[in-house]
Amino acid sequence: MKNHLLIVFFLACLATVLTTCLRDELVQLEFVEVFTQTPRAIDNDITLYGTLNQIDNVIIREYGFALSATDSLPGLLNNDTLFSVSGMPLTLTFSRQLQKNALPVLAPFYYIRAYAIQELPGRERIAYSATQRLDFSLQVTIAEPIVLCFSGQAIAAAVIINRALDKPLDQHGFVYTSDNRLPELGKSLSIILGEVSAQAADPFSFQDTLRALQKDITYSIRAFAFYSNIDTIYSDTASIRLSETDSDNDGITNYCDPDDDNDGVKDEDDLNPLDPHRCGDSDGDSCDDCSIGVDGFGPLPDALPNNDGADTDGDGLCDAGDPDDDNDGVPDAQDVQPQDPKRCRDIDDDGCDDCAIGTDGFGPLPDYDPENDGC
Repeated sequence: MKNHLLIVFFLACLATVLTTCLRDELVQLEFVEVFTQTPRAIDNDITLYGTLNQIDNVIIREYGFALSATDSLPGLLNNDTLFSVSGMPLTLTFSRQLQKNALPVLAPFYYIRAYAIQELPGRERIAYSATQRLDFSLQVTIAEPIVLCFSGQAIAAAVIINRALDKPLDQHGFVYTSDNRLPELGKSLSIILGEVSAQAADPFSFQDTLRALQKDITYSIRAFAFYSNIDTIYSDTASIRLSETDSDNDGITNYCDPDDDNDGVKDEDDLNPLDPHRCGDSDGDSCDDCSIGVDGFGPLPDALPNNDGADTDGDGLCDAGDPDDDNDGVPDAQDVQPQDPKRCRDIDDDGCDDCAIGTDGFGPLPDYDPENDGC
């Protein structure tokens, strides 16, 4: 009997120990589980997705995403990039939008895990999802070509981003054509620049010279790159045209001439870069600085802000834009003699011009005074 009681007691103790030791396994039925969906990247915009198996009867202190460009199991304790939210989620699903250029390093891909920190009696538990990989597509961007004046040549430049850092690019370069077709390898003129090693920087910049370009022909240009056994990636199309046009006959074609009309104002500042009699109004006197000019397309400058039109009353506004050329106080449209301050009109029909006596002639004070016109 005594042995029977000892056996019962021993089994009861063993059950207590096993229950204590296996408590975590039993509690796991209440653990939060985290899942991820495939992240989405469109241009510079990235969306991360996560899902929890439950939010009722549990306490979640924090949740979010851990990202790493090198660690296939990114986590909170690995100094990896975190995008986190404090407190309980409102729904089982959660997401985070971010910009690619906000990531700490520019890498061709990132490993991502969603996570949640669950509060348990006396401790916390971090639950992770399985790892998802966010791959950025290889991209090639071409810059505006730069004409090398007087040479029939142009500089083409481009940038490759999102390269895989564990293998080289087989080829990169430029293709160009003048026949209005989209330039392609094997069908167009090409500049092959060879392999880009896995150790090269990302982004990777490159350039070369397009030679023997013909004048007055438009060329379409694309940069390209490809890995072996993978379709070629092309940039958008840039275009260039070496024009024969020389508006001012100074021996420099317009494409290379900083002042196409020889009026003394650079094209970038000229409101009408092909008209030597129109360039702008730098002094704000309402007359174009080139309106009078000197020799049109000739070698002398036509921009003369201090001599761009008559200013009868000397008020700083040339007559062409002055609403009152003689400063008599009567607008030109209503003035019978818009350039004579002593004559303007007889609004009171007393037989005397309302400006006959006046005040200061072309001066700033009005000369129009119907009550004091001498009659």
